[in-house]
Amino acid sequence: MEAEIEELIEYLTDLDGYLDLTLSNWYRAEYALFTLLTIFVLIYAWAEEGVSLLLAILFFFVPGISRLFNFYLKRKRPSWEAPLYNAAHSLILVAVLLGIYWTFTEEILWEGLAWVLHIFADRAFGFGLKVIPGISRPP
Repeated sequence: MEAEIEELIEYLTDLDGYLDLTLSNWYRAEYALFTLLTIFVLIYAWAEEGVSLLLAILFFFVPGISRLFNFYLKRKRPSWEAPLYNAAHSLILVAVLLGIYWTFTEEILWEGLAWVLHIFADRAFGFGLKVIPGISRPP
């Protein structure tokens, strides 16, 4: 049984440590739809609410910027690499941060949806969260 679990984990993980989410076309299609909807919401917000394109582009690259820290951490603290990447690519973190902003300012930070767009696009193209070494996943 344990060998089967290890084989499944190996099957679900590609060489770089990402979960291979290309196994389900419906999963990817669902996130492709979310990606398109988020693009339309951002276009609407830009046209109607005056969203800053520069700030939206910055938010879009926030998860990618976390990857730069991972190159540094890979040498200094390798155990932090996957959790940092997963946190930057987590919808929960984005929702909490945008919720905190809304709570204190009573304004919607439309540009923050660009961060969500990045996460949705990653999932649509089949990139998932990184596998944390030493933690086994249930089948």
